[in-house]
Amino acid sequence: MWNGKKFFEIAEKLKGTLEHPFSRDLQDAINVSGMDSGSALLDLFVKWYSKDFVRQLWDGNDQDFEKAYTKIYAKLNRPPKDPDATDYDSAVDTLLHIKRINSLLLQACAELMKRAQHHDDSKLKNPEKPFFDSETPKLAGLTYGTPEYAESRKILKTALDHHYAHNSHHPEHYKEGINDFDLFDLLEMFVDWKASSERHHDGNILKSIEKNADRFGISPQLVRILNNTAKKIDKF
Repeated sequence: MWNGKKFFEIAEKLKGTLEHPFSRDLQDAINVSGMDSGSALLDLFVKWYSKDFVRQLWDGNDQDFEKAYTKIYAKLNRPPKDPDATDYDSAVDTLLHIKRINSLLLQACAELMKRAQHHDDSKLKNPEKPFFDSETPKLAGLTYGTPEYAESRKILKTALDHHYAHNSHHPEHYKEGINDFDLFDLLEMFVDWKASSERHHDGNILKSIEKNADRFGISPQLVRILNNTAKKIDKF
């Protein structure tokens, strides 16, 4: 629930200290506000301050805060009602939906950021690093999918087995390969293929997708999506 005491403590501290439109309405809001979530004071904070700032005024879990905050945000951003419209105003539900999408996409971005920060960490320590120290310079001069490339991978088997076991963006990590992936695994695998193709003198992401489609039994639909993404990412 909203912590009314914190509202009034912060509001009193802010009075007269701000060169901001917020200050014009603050005293009036203090005078008429109660402790409930529909108060003028709460509306004012949501209107002028960041979501993180408003979070400190909520006593409860993040999920309940998200619902309460989104309801107020939707109310404040609702367009003027059309007098000729029906009683139902879709703007509220649409804004609630948009805020939920905002939240989910930001959570997805957080997962991708974590993967970006920790991608291939296991290659930097034993038992993997000594093998990659030895074989990586050789792999750069080999063509992906050739017998010579396969032979080098045999030498790396100990390191690769450990690597696959500890990195879920590789199909070998799962019993059912790519069929057990989530979208985060898929995207990390794709950019891994892209970056790896750039390390070979004759690397090509589209050729890598073609060869890996056979290697991992990738469906034609997913192959097309990967190819479409490869063409777009080349523009980054």
